[in-house]
Amino acid sequence: YISEVSQRIEIAKLNCRAGEKAKASGVFFSAALYFEQGISLLDEKPWDDYYQLWLRLYTSYMEMEYCIGNFEKLAEVLNCIITHAKCFDDKLRAYCILIFSLGGQKQLVKAIEMGLDVLERLGEKFPSDLNAKDTTTEVLKTRRMLEGQTIGTITGKVINDKRLLTIMEILES
Repeated sequence: YISEVSQRIEIAKLNCRAGEKAKASGVFFSAALYFEQGISLLDEKPWDDYYQLWLRLYTSYMEMEYCIGNFEKLAEVLNCIITHAKCFDDKLRAYCILIFSLGGQKQLVKAIEMGLDVLERLGEKFPSDLNAKDTTTEVLKTRRMLEGQTIGTITGKVINDKRLLTIMEILES
């Protein structure tokens, strides 16, 4: 057992890096173990003193549990993130993983409801009772917005806005 807090934090960081490398290599089970080990090295209230490390470990761990299909553990980790994350933006990745997880478990209605809820909290409201007139209006607005654009100018744009990328990821799922 390592009693020195600074040593435990350094080893937790190393576990986080090792987990990220395993994740990038597609070795999800090992990555989950690294993230879990890193979490176990943190103090009782790491979200106070080492918040960014805590958030990175927990979110990555949740993602790996999704990848290996351990939905029960995913739910436990999600609850911890939702309880202790400081703001909605810090919960976004966890919500995305939950939406993917629900879809993966064939709970499509729940996944759609969760996705719409998260999108609304991000400022993107979708009507619940869409009719032909509303659809036509939105299509015409989109056409006007894209007028004069070429495929090259549209596909060549790089989006750096984290919230916009998350919105697109949720819509894609």
